[in-house]
Amino acid sequence: MTDTSPAAVLDWRTDPNRKCLHCGATRRDTIRRRDEPACGTTDPHTGELDAEFPRHRFKPWTENELAAHRQQEHHIAQQMGDMAAWWDREGRHAVA
Repeated sequence: MTDTSPAAVLDWRTDPNRKCLHCGATRRDTIRRRDEPACGTTDPHTGELDAEFPRHRFKPWTENELAAHRQQEHHIAQQMGDMAAWWDREGRHAVA
């Protein structure tokens, strides 16, 4: 569970060493470099842009956001499973 005490809430808003939850850059680094508010992550194997976000995220995730993310991952996994089942059933014959 996320700590919502006034001290914890103030901490993530003012801590210069707090890291962005998307890209890992610290607040101090983004201010020093005068970064755009947008950030992105790169694929460690290819070095290409993997995901792009409109803003750095220093605020802790809420329980509702985490639940929505888990639900989205569940739907993606279910869709991938359905696609694999279709490929096993018909896809191989459709390509040949």
